[in-house]
Amino acid sequence: KDPITPDFLATFYENGCIFGNGDYLYGHLYDDVIESKTYECDRGGECVSPESNILSRTNTTIKAKNIKENDKIAYYDFNTNKIEIGTVTKVYIHKDATNLIRYTLSDNTYLEVTDYHPIYTKSGWKSYTGRKGYAKPVIGDQVKTSNGYKSIIKITPFNGREDYYDFQIKGQDGKLVNNYYANGILVEGSY
Repeated sequence: KDPITPDFLATFYENGCIFGNGDYLYGHLYDDVIESKTYECDRGGECVSPESNILSRTNTTIKAKNIKENDKIAYYDFNTNKIEIGTVTKVYIHKDATNLIRYTLSDNTYLEVTDYHPIYTKSGWKSYTGRKGYAKPVIGDQVKTSNGYKSIIKITPFNGREDYYDFQIKGQDGKLVNNYYANGILVEGSY
């Protein structure tokens, strides 16, 4: 076990995530988190299924669980209304995520995310938990995809115990971007 100092913790609080238990960071987390530059998210993390196909370039995807720092993934630029390619600067892992949601769309594609994770609809960002500032998605909402908008036809909460993933992305202008495409659906990313 390695002791966690207040300065060390402050770095991760600043990024919206914390890991460890009490005053110590367990050895396996030290190896996984520090050396591979991934960060374990605390409860409430917004993450996608490890099997989610993350759009990396036009018609090319990478499984969420396989994305590493410096990989290229697609995001939506709200200023230009175009899909652009950014660079992953951090990978976040929500260990043993339990409160999960499956959104099924009108073309039978689906997205599995933590219940806190926002998706983009015609009326803005929505989160199943109804977190502050976000409405709750409902059946019939139009979700932004890489190919226009599609309707949600089913929302299924379920429990699991699997590692879920999220990403911090730097856009082409060098600024952090707060979205990416998972299974073709625009989801919020991490800052």
